[in-house]
Amino acid sequence: MSFFLVNIAASVDNRPVSSPMQLFKIQNVYIELLFKYMLYQFSYKEAILRFFGLVKTCLDLCTLLISCDELKRYDNMLETIVKQTEQTLILHSKDNK
Repeated sequence: MSFFLVNIAASVDNRPVSSPMQLFKIQNVYIELLFKYMLYQFSYKEAILRFFGLVKTCLDLCTLLISCDELKRYDNMLETIVKQTEQTLILHSKDNK
């Protein structure tokens, strides 16, 4: 099996993926390979349960990354508001002197 992987690795070029469909096809190959490996290692039922757990973990991570991005935007908004408030207070205090 490692001979097979070495031959594939030697023939792969470093060009970026040009289309989403190409990326989808590559993803499908890796997913199928992973599932076949799980079938080889575990029983059919165990492979399905483990594969499901892996997919669920990936989806949870995607959800978490989206939440983190929203938190960053929220943090940036708050930082902007704080800076504007500080500038307004500084200007206001200068006007009162």
